Amino acid sequence: MHTFSKRRYFLIILAGLILPVLLSGMAAAIPESILAVDRIAEKVPLTSFLEYYADPSGYLTLEDMQTPSFDKEFKKMTGHKPGFGYSHSSYWFRLRIVNKSKDPVSWYLEWEYPLTDIIDFHLPSADGYKTVTVGDALPFALRPFNYRTFIIPVKTEKGTHSIYMRVKTKGSLIVSLNAWAAEMFYPSKYGEFKTLWFFYGFMLAMISYNIVIFIWLRQRVYLFLSLFTISFSVYTMIHNGLAFQYLWPASPGWGNSSNPVIAFVASILALQFARTFLETKKEAPIPDRALKTLMITGGANILLMLFIDYYYASQLSTVQVTLSMIALLGTSLYLLKKGSREALFYILSWLFLFITIMLHIMRAFGIMERTILSVWGYYFGGSLMILLLSLGIADKLRTLITERERSQAELYTAQRLMAVQLEQKVLERTEELKKAHEQINMTYEEMKKDLQLARTIQMNILPDPVEVIGGLHFCVEYMPLIEIGGDIYDIHELDDGTVRILLADATGHGIVASLITMLIKSEYEPLKIESPDPRTIIYSLNEIFCTKYKSLEIFFTGLVIDINRSRNKLTYCSAGHMPQYLIMSKCITDIQRTGRAIGIINNIDCYERILDLEEKFKILLFTDGLIEEMNQKSTSFGDEKLRSIVTRHSERPVRNIIQEVLQQVFSSIHDENQWDDITIIGIE
Repeated sequence: MHTFSKRRYFLIILAGLILPVLLSGMAAAIPESILAVDRIAEKVPLTSFLEYYADPSGYLTLEDMQTPSFDKEFKKMTGHKPGFGYSHSSYWFRLRIVNKSKDPVSWYLEWEYPLTDIIDFHLPSADGYKTVTVGDALPFALRPFNYRTFIIPVKTEKGTHSIYMRVKTKGSLIVSLNAWAAEMFYPSKYGEFKTLWFFYGFMLAMISYNIVIFIWLRQRVYLFLSLFTISFSVYTMIHNGLAFQYLWPASPGWGNSSNPVIAFVASILALQFARTFLETKKEAPIPDRALKTLMITGGANILLMLFIDYYYASQLSTVQVTLSMIALLGTSLYLLKKGSREALFYILSWLFLFITIMLHIMRAFGIMERTILSVWGYYFGGSLMILLLSLGIADKLRTLITERERSQAELYTAQRLMAVQLEQKVLERTEELKKAHEQINMTYEEMKKDLQLARTIQMNILPDPVEVIGGLHFCVEYMPLIEIGGDIYDIHELDDGTVRILLADATGHGIVASLITMLIKSEYEPLKIESPDPRTIIYSLNEIFCTKYKSLEIFFTGLVIDINRSRNKLTYCSAGHMPQYLIMSKCITDIQRTGRAIGIINNIDCYERILDLEEKFKILLFTDGLIEEMNQKSTSFGDEKLRSIVTRHSERPVRNIIQEVLQQVFSSIHDENQWDDITIIGIE
């Protein structure tokens, strides 16, 4: 056992215990009565709009809920994101909505807690109500939206309506309902995606690191830490829905059972790691027996799950985790008092995770509301815990090595010989690194050649540079971020003289995005000739990418424009693409998006528009890279600035307008690198 000054860390530990608890509370939402779906700009938490009714019998139907006698039985929800804990009752929720616009509004409902057995969404329709049933008790493939939480597309006609939801679950009932503007769902979730995958990437790195160290040093403590890290990572995937989405989408039975099973396994591995790391068998025999008893209890509970309902197994696992955490904290504090250096590392590493897991457990039992710390805290705490425990093991080994070296001073000569050998090894390694560096340089040059070849291939699938087609003058600027990019365009004259133009922007940029553009181009080629109008092309592309390439999860924005000079008509269909510019009589008319992006969901709701053209007109088509270029202050160029430049130079030829726009864009970013692919097509 290794001693240290105990009092010097007291304030740090005390602050670590108190501060997260002080930060964990969140203000209760003020109840609201009705949701205006035509005003949803991005994400709207719906807890304050909800009313609920508990049905202990579980037999009430939608028709019962709509009767006047039940209307006053519904109670207003209170709290930010409340939970009802564990209950045998079914719960009905009512959401009142209104659409004040004259057109139907498409939006998304998100039930954010993925560990919910069955949710019946009763949505208003022309025939009364349409029911959509989701839940982790059903195969993942039955969900209407491929996402880790429950996403329900909703289309609301003009007027006031009520949405009813019936929820039945054997686990903890946590209510977290959001409304989303359809076009903002994926962009808003992007930061969350990055956080999750960064977390799991870090966990995978730590697992690999500790396994390698275990194989190298044969220290069992590294093996137990690796196994606990694996179980903890899987446990978080279960609670955020990624496990059901990617690990066992066709096994809802195991998906339910996995939650308590993995919790029991994680607690057993945490207890065994603590016994090994803290050497409790030697340093704390009585607490060690308590830890061992909890391990046996955890194993017995896993077997007990074969005979008890999930409702009790879930609560039992929560109790097991709670007792294990208390026992681990008590044991480490006992050893800290005895002066154990390892206990200090252990307490510091578990401190934040212990608090956030306690908040998570309190949320599961409905004791506290759903807060940022109770949901996301253990991601940060888990990462910090694994890192500090790895450092703690390394520190322990380093201390043991130091003591051993001190007791073996007589082996100085042998150590000197080892130092000489080590120096020789370093020289050999240096030579190996030099050769590896040369190999890397060769590989880099080969990659540059491959990228150049990829650029040549991509440029070959773009149309040949033309200035006049079908009586229209064109000017095109194609500027990928690197050698290859994620923008694609096409210009083609049909037999009747109509000029058909495609502009598409794949998500991302670089090699993956360029491969997507090649898929788009290959599928578009026959469609541009065979399809009678832009809307048919958009619908066909969406069906292809939602079926043929569904597993790739590809989506992109794009628009198809038909220009007929003989009739002076512009017909277009824009799938999620940002507004483009039609310039006539010194005024800009927006070519608005007419539907959502391609590849997100089947049966895309994208309509076609026809605009009248004057004898003289100009059209400016572009991808979002043009207005999203950032300057040194991380401020984007923006649509407003672009619109001002185009308006000011609207009487000049489109070639001059494009040159002026690009000059202004690159002047604004100064020496900063280009952020995204840029494509501009000018037509007059």
